[in-house]
Amino acid sequence: MKMVLVIYDAGIDEDLRGVLDEAQIDEYTKLAGATGAGRKGHRFGTPIWPGTNNLLWIALPDERVSRLIMQLDALKKSYLKPHALQVFVFPVEGN
Repeated sequence: MKMVLVIYDAGIDEDLRGVLDEAQIDEYTKLAGATGAGRKGHRFGTPIWPGTNNLLWIALPDERVSRLIMQLDALKKSYLKPHALQVFVFPVEGN
């Protein structure tokens, strides 16, 4: 089992949900309105640093992870100017 953490620009939320639907993922935890700084700059939800991120935590069997990563990569590449979208994978212990 793996935990997939997806951190993405809140503005592409609908597109990301489309990827989840296509991947038949209907169980996840979503945190909306996250702020911070990274490769795409500062996102603090303010007039000076506008925008926020969302985070998705998705627990998946190992064999489903690589396909989801490919689908998310395809989404990222589909934009003329790529939005913030980072994927991290962690091992999961427990049930």
